[in-house]
Amino acid sequence: GALPPLPHGDVLIHSGDFTNFGSLAEVEDFASWMGAQPHRLKIVVPGNHDMILDAEYYDEFWPDWSPVKESHEAARRAFERNGVRLLIDESVEFDGLHLHGSPWVVRCPDGPTAGMRHGGRRSTGRRQRLRESGEDRDLTGKRTGCPHLATRVGELRPSLHVFGHVHSDAGVFEPRPEDPTTRLNASCVCDFYRVGARSAHIVDVPIGS
Repeated sequence: GALPPLPHGDVLIHSGDFTNFGSLAEVEDFASWMGAQPHRLKIVVPGNHDMILDAEYYDEFWPDWSPVKESHEAARRAFERNGVRLLIDESVEFDGLHLHGSPWVVRCPDGPTAGMRHGGRRSTGRRQRLRESGEDRDLTGKRTGCPHLATRVGELRPSLHVFGHVHSDAGVFEPRPEDPTTRLNASCVCDFYRVGARSAHIVDVPIGS
């Protein structure tokens, strides 16, 4: 398949899973494509598929995904070279907007994956604060998001919360009278991993948010 054309906008955000196997070649190809987009600010927050960007996970588990160990520093430089901001527990200011990116995901019953740990600092609610929404559900309707994060987002009340780990529940969740946050599951991967199955979302965010 082919990716559909992207709509115009000021900020382009990709919330992860832009590779299948976390290889350097996949990262470089994506970073080149992302950098060629016309948006003034381009932000990427890695997903668990993009394991080469989680140095700690990759150093331990790279043989599960690749016949050769590649450089996660080279993967990071691919984004720098193409003018794309890679946010891993980092923030950026842009035209009165404060944007924060954090790639950690909830525990996986199938075993370790990039962006999480079974125990230790990365599996705490504090570290999982800005990625998964407690609203996420899988195909059976079961909640699959991080409850700690849902609580934290409720406390911070940002104008927009973008995430993308749960493939089965993509779309925009509009704010409610008691909750001013627009939540966007921008998962680019459909449940059958078909390229081009989903289009980009457009969200207007007031300046000063």
